[in-house]
Amino acid sequence: MSDVYRDGLLYVRAEECSQCLYGPDRIVSGARAREITAATLSQEGSSFTCHRGAVYGEPEAICAGWWDRFADEHMPMRLAKALGIVRRVQ
Repeated sequence: MSDVYRDGLLYVRAEECSQCLYGPDRIVSGARAREITAATLSQEGSSFTCHRGAVYGEPEAICAGWWDRFADEHMPMRLAKALGIVRRVQ
């Protein structure tokens, strides 16, 4: 389970990393990237958590690439923006 919401804030990566799901050097196939995107968009409030949390042990945060492209499609994400509780982190 993801822990992107904690301490009253929603954590989002500040920038896409070099292996971002939405970049040319992603670590999964294009087909898998499309599957992940479709799954997150089909479920209200869902998002894609940056792999750096699982792979490198960094605190969990929503993928910057996903956020920048799709956050406005989910009411909970728009609400987090409106409330000013989104924290962009490295």
